[in-house]
Amino acid sequence: MEFINEQRFLQWAAQRGIELDIRYEPPQCLVFTSGRASARFWCTPEKPSAIPFFIASILKAMDPWEEARVWKRVPSWWFGLDEDSHEAEHVLANIVRAIGIPEEFRGAIAFAQSEFYALTTLLFAQMCLGWSVNDDVFVVPNHARQIFHVEHHDIVHVSCSDEARIERFVADLAQEGFRLPDRPPDETFKVPNWMSKGS
Repeated sequence: MEFINEQRFLQWAAQRGIELDIRYEPPQCLVFTSGRASARFWCTPEKPSAIPFFIASILKAMDPWEEARVWKRVPSWWFGLDEDSHEAEHVLANIVRAIGIPEEFRGAIAFAQSEFYALTTLLFAQMCLGWSVNDDVFVVPNHARQIFHVEHHDIVHVSCSDEARIERFVADLAQEGFRLPDRPPDETFKVPNWMSKGS
């Protein structure tokens, strides 16, 4: 693992056409700046034991990568724990500590391909235990042609730099048993154009 501070990561991302979405107030999402990107979302499997395979399928459906950088929407990976903290927060903190993320660290974490399962573990923890926008995470491979976004609505988004690539991504995940949803996860979720078109 490599620990990359906020400024250095955001500079790296900007050089590859990825920036924070300044249309909204912080904490902001990472987005492609070209305007040609296309995205889809999938619901997180209800059965926890299916989630590691789901994560691995997404990581493997990306264009081949040597390193993946993980950015937290609020870039601090630690939070203060006290006697009022929820049990899930304590468990998540223990996983973060076990992975080896420094307690005061703010920024992105780079995982080599050889650390695939450490990356999968971190994403599994964020999917299962993250509960607010502050816990959303983004995975950007070294080629920066896809963005994998773990969101607190129990869904994941994948953005690709063009429409044709997202269609291939959808087909690859469907082959592994993960099909696109046909309805939003809840009433607060804005229906995307692709869902209203049935694609």
